[in-house]
Amino acid sequence: MDRLRYNTLRIGIAVFERLRLRLTPAGWLILGFWLVAGAMGIDPTQSTAYQAFGLLTGIWLVSLCSLFFFQPRLQVSRRLPRFASAGEPLRYRWSIVNEGPELADVILRDSVEHRVPSYELFCAANGYRDESRTFVERFFGYGRWRALIRRTAARTEFAEVPFAKTGARVEAYGKITPACRGRLELKGALATRVGPLGLMRSLVMIPVPDRVLVLPKRYPVGRLDMPGSARFQPGGVALASRIGESPEFAGLREYRPGDPLRRIDWKSWAKEGRPIVREYHDEQFVRHALVLDTFVPAAREDLFEEAVSVASSFAQSLLTQESLLDLLFVVDQAYCVTAGRGLGTSEQMLEVLAGVQRCEDQDIATLEASVARRRDVLTGCIFILTAYDEARRSLVASLEAVGVPTRTFVICEPGEGDPAAWGPSVRRLEMGRIAEGLAS
Repeated sequence: MDRLRYNTLRIGIAVFERLRLRLTPAGWLILGFWLVAGAMGIDPTQSTAYQAFGLLTGIWLVSLCSLFFFQPRLQVSRRLPRFASAGEPLRYRWSIVNEGPELADVILRDSVEHRVPSYELFCAANGYRDESRTFVERFFGYGRWRALIRRTAARTEFAEVPFAKTGARVEAYGKITPACRGRLELKGALATRVGPLGLMRSLVMIPVPDRVLVLPKRYPVGRLDMPGSARFQPGGVALASRIGESPEFAGLREYRPGDPLRRIDWKSWAKEGRPIVREYHDEQFVRHALVLDTFVPAAREDLFEEAVSVASSFAQSLLTQESLLDLLFVVDQAYCVTAGRGLGTSEQMLEVLAGVQRCEDQDIATLEASVARRRDVLTGCIFILTAYDEARRSLVASLEAVGVPTRTFVICEPGEGDPAAWGPSVRRLEMGRIAEGLAS
C-alpha cells in the first residue's frame, strides 16, 4: 500500500506543480468550468452544458496555440555568492540579454533540482513528523511527504524582468531560500510570460547550470566556560599559528649529539670556541575537540540535521586565533578536521559540516577510538549527541576518567530522557527549542 501511496504522490504532485506554473488564476477558474461542463456534457440531453464545453475547449486551444508567439528569447547569467546558509535568503543578480523582439511582462525564476524523497525514506518516516491535518492526508501519506519535502526543498521567488528592447542588457534580482545544507544544484532559468487571453503562461527553460554550497543553519551560542589548561602539543612549532606565538626561549647550553642544526647559536660558538645551542620550552596551547554523533537512523534524520546545526554553531563561536579545534566524526571512517592558529578557519570547518552524512556501516566504537587517540592533547571536549544511551555514556566517561573536562549536548524530542540522571555536564536540547537551549 505504501508503494501505491508513494507513486501516487510523486506523480500527482509533479503534475500539479507543472499546472501551477502554467495556469494563471483565471486559467484555474476556466479549468474548473471546463471540467464541470465536460462532466455534464456526457448526458446528450444537456445541450447547454455540451455547448459550453465546446466553447471552453476552443478557448483552451486558442490560448495554447498563442503561447508559441509569446515565448521570450533570452540569454541569462547569474552572479552568485560563494556560500549560502540554510534557512536564510540567498540574494543574487541576474544579467539578461534580450535576443528577441521588445520584451515586457516577463518573469524569471530559478529552476532548482528537487530532492524527491526515496521510497525507503518515505516508509521510514511513518510515525515521525507526520504533518497530516485530516484523515484523507493521513491515509494517502501526504503529511509525511510534505514534512520530507519541506526539510529539503529550496523556495524560489519570481524576479520581474525590466522592459528591454532587442539586444538590450538589463538586470534583475533573484532570491532563493534553501531549507537544508549541502550542494544546491541550479538547473536553469525559467522565463514565463502570460499569454494574450490571460489564461496560460508560456514556459521557456534556459539552461544555466550552476551550484552553490549551502552552509548549515547556525544558532547564537551563549557563553561556554570550558575549564582546563593549555597542554603540550606534539610538533609544537608546526602547529603554531603563522601570526601567533613562537616557542619561548629558555637559554643557552652546550651542543649535544642529536640537537637540530637550526638551533645552533653561531655567535656564541664563535665567542666560546665550542658549539652552543639555543634551548626552548615546549609549545603549549589550548586545544578543544568537537565530537559529532553521526549514528542516527534514516527515520530520525531531522535529529541529525539539528545536531549538525548545533555543531556548526559551536565551530563558528569557539574558533579563535589562540586555540585549536578538532572536529571529530565518523562516516565511512573516522575523520578529524583541525582548524585554528593558522591551520584552518571556521569557514572551512563549516564547509566540511555542510557535506557530512549519517554513518550507516560503522559503530560508535570507531568514534570512541578516534577520541581516545587524541585525549592526551585535549584541553576540553564538546559532545553533540542524538541520544544518551550506554554506548554514548561510555564515550563521555572515557574522557572524564582521564581528567578532560566535557560538555555534552543531547538533541532529543520534548519530554524525552531524564536530564537529572545525566549529570551536570549534560544539557538537553529539545527539538523546536534548540535556540533557547543554546542561549541559556
